[in-house]
Amino acid sequence: MEWKSEVTPALRRHVAAVEHCTVCALPPERVAQAFTVLGRPQFFSKNTVAAYRAWKDTHPDRGQLAAEFTVAFRSEHGHGPSYAQLGSGLGWPLDRSLRNFAVRRLVVNEWLSETGPVPWTLRPGQVAQAEGITLPLPKARSPEAAVQART
Repeated sequence: MEWKSEVTPALRRHVAAVEHCTVCALPPERVAQAFTVLGRPQFFSKNTVAAYRAWKDTHPDRGQLAAEFTVAFRSEHGHGPSYAQLGSGLGWPLDRSLRNFAVRRLVVNEWLSETGPVPWTLRPGQVAQAEGITLPLPKARSPEAAVQART
């Protein structure tokens, strides 16, 4: 757990949300590994790209569904889904490479946003927000909290 002393307070809070998520119930070593092992660049084969093109044609609402899923997931878990949790939660039976490519496309096309390379940070992106798919404001930043602070 020494690695936690070297990260920002915000990242420590995020790690704690994942570690203490009773819904995910992930082993502590799995969480530590996800936050400490550096990601490697992902290269996608021509077959993966071709499979994605075929898959996306059968999933025209993938961006909206993914963004809505991240909002629901965060409200239940207190953190964003992983790529695997997103794919599983949406019933996308894709192999890892295709799933990762699909999620990367959702991020590039701004249906989703993430704080890369930090795991479990998927949330609605700019396109989703323009469609009204947003995360609720934390109570400390809500308009009601501002009114209470002024009174």
